[in-house]
Formats: sequence, structure tokens, C-alpha cells
Amino acid sequence: MRKKLRKWTEQEVLILREYYESEGSSCSARFGFTHSRRTIVNKARKLGLCCNKSVRGRLVWQNPEYKKMQSTSHKNSEALAVSTNKWSIQEDAIIREYYPIEGSECGKRLDRTSFAIWARARILGVSCTKPRKGRAYTEEEKQRVSSFHKIYQNLPEVREAKSWRFSGENHPRGMKGKHLSKETKKKISNFHKGKKLTKEHKLKIGKANTGPNNGQWRGGIKNYPYPQGWKDDLKDAIRKRDEHRCGLCSGFMKREGYRIPVHHIDYNKDNLDPLNLICLCGSCHAKTNTNRTYWISYFRAMMQESVGAA
Repeated sequence: MRKKLRKWTEQEVLILREYYESEGSSCSARFGFTHSRRTIVNKARKLGLCCNKSVRGRLVWQNPEYKKMQSTSHKNSEALAVSTNKWSIQEDAIIREYYPIEGSECGKRLDRTSFAIWARARILGVSCTKPRKGRAYTEEEKQRVSSFHKIYQNLPEVREAKSWRFSGENHPRGMKGKHLSKETKKKISNFHKGKKLTKEHKLKIGKANTGPNNGQWRGGIKNYPYPQGWKDDLKDAIRKRDEHRCGLCSGFMKREGYRIPVHHIDYNKDNLDPLNLICLCGSCHAKTNTNRTYWISYFRAMMQESVGAA
């Protein structure tokens, strides 16, 4: 069944008579979009109304380029000032001349939309040589962008805003208190399986995580020398005291060619007090490199208990 058309009210006819001449079919907004543009145009024709709104195809020859083209071709043509949606020969000539350089922006010269210019250029077989948005940056542009971001990202205001924006409940993904499901973990693991980093990539990662860039950087204390009293005799005495067992996992580490490492509880190389030394295996010794305040209090309490028991 065909839908019945909505009848025009007297108020709508009055609005159409008042605004159609100046606004054309765009006055549909005044009706609350209850009538389409086509119905408004048909009703205006029945009422004998015409729109005085400037049509997109109107040409105004003001620039010297247009005057030159006007003098060279179609001197007696009346299409230069006639308002029509049809494409004239002059418009096609302008598109052929300016579209390869300006692209759809040459629509400003013709008072046409960018889509109309693009569609007409396709029909005429004209392509635009203007660089697109996705063009590659030059080295100078890359240096400018990188220098700007380095200065901007290190501003204290920006760092505080970022820390607040991506912390806790403010995080856009909202992962606080949530855990990944087994399926997502499998997807992540399968995605990274079989991928190998190149040597250049490994070197870049190594350089980015060495020295002051590393989160565990302590000011280069690794190169600080041990005192003269730090000798094998002292280490062997601590190993005998602890019975060659790890103070954390209590694993027995007496093997041929292997000596269990001796750890400084307060991380001070100069402190050679036996109560400040304890045996730790390799894996447990690596654990103590992080959260040092916790491990200092943990091992000190352990040593006090052992001394009290003794």
C-alpha cells in the first residue's frame, strides 16, 4: 500500500510563502523536518513561488585569470553569469587547470561543493597531484615534532595530568581490580608466539634500559669497590654459619664448583658485620633487588631471631 502524504496546514503554507524565496528547500527545518525537500519544492511550484537564493553554479569573473579566459574563449556566451547547476565549458577548463594543484579546494573559484568538484574531475579524467594528509614526514619535520614532544611531555603540569588521568578508576580501560580471563591470556600468548626481535631492536631496548634510564638505577654503585676485608675467608665463615643454605628458600647449595652468594642485608658494601651478611641463592638474591626496604626489615628480624635463639 502506498503511504498517504501529509496534508499542508495553513500555517505551513504561510511559512513557505514567507521563507521559501530566501531559504529555498532548506526551510524544511522550520517545519520540524515533517516535509522533505522534494515536497517543499513541489508545493512551492504549485503556489507559484520561486527561490531567489544564489545557486551553486553562479560564476563571478573577478580575478584576472578569469578575465583572461573570458576574453580568449566564449566571448558572447551568456552562461558566465547565468545561475544553473549544469557544468559550463569555462568551469571544465578551470577544473582542468587548477584541480591538479589545488584539488577539491578549487571549488571556491566556482562556488561549487568539494564533492561536486571531485565528481566532475573524475568524469573529466583529471587527477590531483596535491600531497595528501598521509604523506611521509621529512627529516626536518620529524626533528621539530620530536623536540616539541620532548619539551611538552616533560612539563610538570602535563606529567601530573597524565598520572591522574591514567591512574586507578580514572584509567579509560578501567582495569583496576580486574583480571584477564584465560581466553584473553591465550590470545595474547598466541599473538606473541613465534615472534623474534631483531638484533637492532634488542640493542635499542638494551640502551633504553641501561644507566639512569633503568628503574633500578642506584647511581652507579655497582662499580664502587668492595673494602679490603671482603675476602674469601669471611665469605666461607658466613657459608659455614648458614650451613650452605639459602636464608630465604632454605635450599642446600653446596656443590662442586659452586659457592652460594653472600648478601649484604642493608645493601652497604662497607658494612662487613656478620649480622649484616646472609647466604642467598641466585634466584632469591635477584628478588632482593626490588622493594629493598621490605627485605632489609625482613632479614634484620630474621637475624635477631637467630641471635636470640642462640
